[in-house]
Amino acid sequence: MEAGFTHDDAFPVIARLIRQAASDSERFISHQELVEALLSDSIGAKFIDAARAGRDDDRSAAWWASNMVQWFSQKITAGASGFARDFEREHRPDGYAYRPLRPSNEA
Repeated sequence: MEAGFTHDDAFPVIARLIRQAASDSERFISHQELVEALLSDSIGAKFIDAARAGRDDDRSAAWWASNMVQWFSQKITAGASGFARDFEREHRPDGYAYRPLRPSNEA
């Protein structure tokens, strides 16, 4: 994992952004939408800034946001994330898209 953010810190922010983006519909939230939401979120932006700080490379804030979302997806794929039970995923060419699972009593 890269310095500047931890999965334990960043993943709940990503989960919150998925829930917020999908709050008024049942659509899947794309990887790119999550990147944009993370960039515009005050907490997400702090993680991105921390990851970029003190580095000699020229990776953009968008690159770091995408990296965080990719780690979120990778941990679910590997079965190493508690968030797997919270979201339905759909594989797309640009990465996974997410939508919150409805509790069984809302079916």
